Amino acid sequence: MSQTISSQDYDLEIQALKEQIQVLRQHLPFYQLERDARLAPPAHSFDRHNAHSQQIFVPQICLRQIKSASQLTKALDLCANYPTLIIDLGTASGNHLTQAYQDLKTIRKTLPEHFLIIRDQIVDEYQILTARHLGADGIILSLSDLEPNRSKIYCNKVHLWGMEPMMQVKQLAELEALVGLPTRCVWLDPENESERSPLLQSQLLKSFYWSSLSVSNMPPSQRPPTQQLIASCALWQESEPEQHLQYLQSFYQKN
Repeated sequence: MSQTISSQDYDLEIQALKEQIQVLRQHLPFYQLERDARLAPPAHSFDRHNAHSQQIFVPQICLRQIKSASQLTKALDLCANYPTLIIDLGTASGNHLTQAYQDLKTIRKTLPEHFLIIRDQIVDEYQILTARHLGADGIILSLSDLEPNRSKIYCNKVHLWGMEPMMQVKQLAELEALVGLPTRCVWLDPENESERSPLLQSQLLKSFYWSSLSVSNMPPSQRPPTQQLIASCALWQESEPEQHLQYLQSFYQKN
């Protein structure tokens, strides 16, 4: 949760999101959604995809910044050469869930061979199953939002429906909770400056993603060993994605 958002505002956002989910449940009951999801094309294999992917970083498309079909088309054109994408649905920050799902459906249809990782405020397993139905291959879950017990349940649900669960970790203290979770991919996303160095210097016995915004100021000697990385994950949240993409390419070429 952003430090600029008050606890009350955050609770209101989550309540609004849950109300949207309830409307969707009434329109498409869970058992029907599960049936439809099982009939959908299977998710891409994470191991197979990772073995063939040599990407330096993974761009993120933030759907709450997409205002028109032409903007989405432009973003997809820019991402076409990067086979792994993070799709931030942004439903807790003003993007309507129905529109986000429609955009996700468009992305899957446009980029059928890409490995799509969904990022959102996950508060209900209905969201996980809907993402699978629309073509998601992986789901990012927030350990701080779900707490360990619920994180474990949701990780197992992600596995059950054929996707790869990935945990977002914001604090060093959260690393201990990873031991009992059925996930092998951890996205280090420090919530503040004091958490940045300890998180990035932690030696995880599993692969993980990181946010380029968290490592751009760190010398290479302080970064995690490259053999532990699946891909260094660059957040694409700028108003000018093309310029940001060019900056990231330049940054990684230098490092």
